[in-house]
Amino acid sequence: MQKVTRTVALLLVALAGLLLVVAIAMGLRKPKPAAPVATAASTQRGEVAVVVAARDLPAGVPITTGDLRMAPLAALPPGGFANAAPLIGKVPAVAIGSGTPLTSNQLAEGLALNLQPGERALAVPVDELAGVGNRIVPGDYVDVFLSLKDRERGLQQQEGDDSQSRLLLSHLRVLGYGTQDIDSVPPSTDEAGSDASQPPEGSRAASIASRSGGGTSGSQARAAQPRSAVLAVPVEEANRLLLGAQSGKLFLALRHPSDPGRPDESLFPRPRNVLTPRLDLDPSLRETASTPENTAFAGIDGAALAGRNTASPTRVAAPQQRSIRRPAGPSLEIIRGGQSGTLSSP
Repeated sequence: MQKVTRTVALLLVALAGLLLVVAIAMGLRKPKPAAPVATAASTQRGEVAVVVAARDLPAGVPITTGDLRMAPLAALPPGGFANAAPLIGKVPAVAIGSGTPLTSNQLAEGLALNLQPGERALAVPVDELAGVGNRIVPGDYVDVFLSLKDRERGLQQQEGDDSQSRLLLSHLRVLGYGTQDIDSVPPSTDEAGSDASQPPEGSRAASIASRSGGGTSGSQARAAQPRSAVLAVPVEEANRLLLGAQSGKLFLALRHPSDPGRPDESLFPRPRNVLTPRLDLDPSLRETASTPENTAFAGIDGAALAGRNTASPTRVAAPQQRSIRRPAGPSLEIIRGGQSGTLSSP
């Protein structure tokens, strides 16, 4: 029995020694480098896959999926893209040649990207009264009212005064108010250190409260008062807004964004344009002359803005009917050589 136990112990010692030798040998062997894993941002040659133009991209035309492709480069250029998804729908600010890597400084950015086709961004002067007590924030919708004084007669003459106040433009989107614009990103808030009595940073209430000058001196509060509002205006109505700002005073009226109410301008005569279309235009070109851009080019003057120079409404004349006078008393019809006549009795 002791002999068997001794034999097993010797075998275990030998096996342990063998395992020790194998472990030392494996530790001294240099590990082989791991095979590179192919990803969207790398290639087997160690290059970086970068988004480049698949064809010549003109400036001002939105980018589509077919305009882009991936190409291996030694490194990602500054402002470059390794993924094409964020570029779909972006607008190049400059022409980009085929095969050129796209970078962020080649793309249009800013307030203009918030405009719809046919809109223009225009700034109008505001103060606390004209800006609804500075309760307007970017993204709101407003109506623009015009207060127009009668400068010809003077303000002291009350009788026959032609001063007026009316709705000038309706349902305009506010792109910017003061130093804030619709692209402003609210700063991150620290919930642990925030004051429950104060409105959340970046909220509408905080934006309005920041204009009240709370915690600042009187001079600093006056300097922070907004002086302009940037509105998205249909191009054919830009002349009325600019002329109204110069001739009178504009007031912005805040409205609910879902309010569908708008004036029906087809019920009233349009202001007469400064420029009239050429008389030798054919019907198709005359229709082209009424497009929004051409209407804006034709322009209006102060008299048209005040309603004193409007285009005459088109009226269809009623067809004239030939009246036949019939004799009051008895009559006798006489026919002579194909001509007929009536002889009435006295």
